[in-house]
Amino acid sequence: MGSTIRVIGATVLVLQSACAADSAPAPDPGAERALLVEADREYVDAANRGDVAALAGLYAADASRYSPSGPITSGMEAMRGFAEGVASTPGFHLTPSGEPTVE
Repeated sequence: MGSTIRVIGATVLVLQSACAADSAPAPDPGAERALLVEADREYVDAANRGDVAALAGLYAADASRYSPSGPITSGMEAMRGFAEGVASTPGFHLTPSGEPTVE
């Protein structure tokens, strides 16, 4: 009897957890798109200004960069190094080619 009650109790907890996960609000694609467009603009603006702090600050502390021509780099120091490289590249300029697409 005691093990049956424990099994029923565990089942109720699992079902409650599943129901709680389903009650989360659905993502708003328009809001998600706006956030991505704004982040893209911040990145382009910071890179074009050569603003190392702003560009590096757009990365998470545990970010990783994957470069086709170099090693994977991780962490804030690596992101700052990347930003310094961008800022010190003569003639570097990003030109957005239109509104980003989000599907």
